[in-house]
Amino acid sequence: MAIASLRFHVLNVGQGACNFVEILDANNNVLHNILIDLGTASRSLALSARNVEWLNDRIKNRADPRIDLVILTHGDFDHYGLITQLAPGLGQPANQARIGMVRYGNPSWRFNSKSRGHTIEWLKTYCKDVLGCESSYSGYNAINKKWEYLWIAPDQSFPVDVGVVIVNVPHPEKGNLEEDVIETAPDGEIVNGESLVSMISWKSRTFVATGDATGNTFKAINDHLLTVPMPTATMMTMPHHGSRRSTYDLSSARDDIGDEARKTVEDFVGIFKPRNLTVSANMHRGFLHPFVDVLNQFSKYLDPYQLWVDPKTGDQKNHFLNAYYLVATTADGEDAGPAVGNWATTQTAMNIYSTRYFSNDRYNEGKLRSTAKKALKTDNDVDMLSVQARGVLARMFAPLQVNATNKKKRGRDDDETETYYPRYAYPPGPATILSKDDTKTISDIPEYHNWTFTIDSDDNITLEPTPDTASPEQVAHRFVRHAVARADVPATHVLARGQRSLAVPAAATRFVAASGRPSSVERRTPAVSRLGTLRAIP
Repeated sequence: MAIASLRFHVLNVGQGACNFVEILDANNNVLHNILIDLGTASRSLALSARNVEWLNDRIKNRADPRIDLVILTHGDFDHYGLITQLAPGLGQPANQARIGMVRYGNPSWRFNSKSRGHTIEWLKTYCKDVLGCESSYSGYNAINKKWEYLWIAPDQSFPVDVGVVIVNVPHPEKGNLEEDVIETAPDGEIVNGESLVSMISWKSRTFVATGDATGNTFKAINDHLLTVPMPTATMMTMPHHGSRRSTYDLSSARDDIGDEARKTVEDFVGIFKPRNLTVSANMHRGFLHPFVDVLNQFSKYLDPYQLWVDPKTGDQKNHFLNAYYLVATTADGEDAGPAVGNWATTQTAMNIYSTRYFSNDRYNEGKLRSTAKKALKTDNDVDMLSVQARGVLARMFAPLQVNATNKKKRGRDDDETETYYPRYAYPPGPATILSKDDTKTISDIPEYHNWTFTIDSDDNITLEPTPDTASPEQVAHRFVRHAVARADVPATHVLARGQRSLAVPAAATRFVAASGRPSSVERRTPAVSRLGTLRAIP
């Protein structure tokens, strides 16, 4: 049947990631579906319960209960750790026909955990086509200047294409993780940098899912695609939940950002020019996600016309955003001390939508005010307007200027540059909802949201938020550990970084077999280079 619409769901799983794509016919029957990551940090298990149940229902209620494509961007638990919870929706393995295809970044041993068993081996019971990826693979063939798509949903007029932007980018100094070299504590920079970055396109719309891509990943993408004409991204998921440290390859999240690192991100954002951004994150002290200055740099090409407005904001012109603010202060032109930071909920008119939507105790300047007091080394109350005037948060809250060229494209005749909206607004007071009967209070605002982007047959886009607040029953929810044994690993294969395994797998399958290009093992004799690219072991 003909494809009539596409829905891209960004689901709240707390500190984790889950994107689910549904391709529908004119009667809203699911023709195809795609799952990109499903995991959460251990502290967020209760928050993910509702959406895991929803996923199972969506899969189970499909005419043919299955998932057409599963992409696991990389082997961090907060991106894959809940996959085995889809057993109720998938049902019995049914001759490995419940999942059409599985592709993943990192080696398979990264998906082996004490609490969930070996996820890749579990997926193989449902799917015959489960493969990893070779080093620095991209679906764009620079020789013939064409894309080799990973998966296509057929349609006579407008098929849905899924392409791999890049995957398994080697660290410039430390190389790749390797399938036959299992490490007990691999370097996080390497793990995240190898994330599988994908794009899903239908008609004129493209969605880009970035996993935990790092500044090093961006460099590789820039080298490969900077001069390639690319479609504008309708929506991009913020890389690594909006991490400042990995986006700019910093030693610490609070380090200064170098010009080269900022230029790398600028070029990467310029390739895709995202019109909307989504962030999957929670207030987790170990990560400080998302950093507002990272959101700022990714916001250069955002559509200045809001896709969604929350009527619960005081002026009914904005929506809420929960983010981490690093306050770097200056006093009379001199450094006032080291930067300090905290999470805060503010209002914004920018098309940035986070799954952690609102925090009551961090709204209305309270946390930012206390943070500024620490930065200014004062016990006195701080007037945030005067602090802004002195340079605190000035860049973060700068207005976004839209030039005359962009306005003319939208049918505007005036030539003057106009400020469409402030990037982030300090709320003047508690948010209220004015109804016919009474004035509701701030407590009506949900802490979490799911976000669903829908493209219809006329190529129109809409955004529908779904509140997602954990109930007491969900908090008490116990996830079932499915019986998947941990893979047996010979002791000789557990090597420290820098050591080599002499074993070369007997067979190697390249990521996209149809391309006809030889595997890395076939091209290299012996297969013991530092950047060993083998990623698929049947």
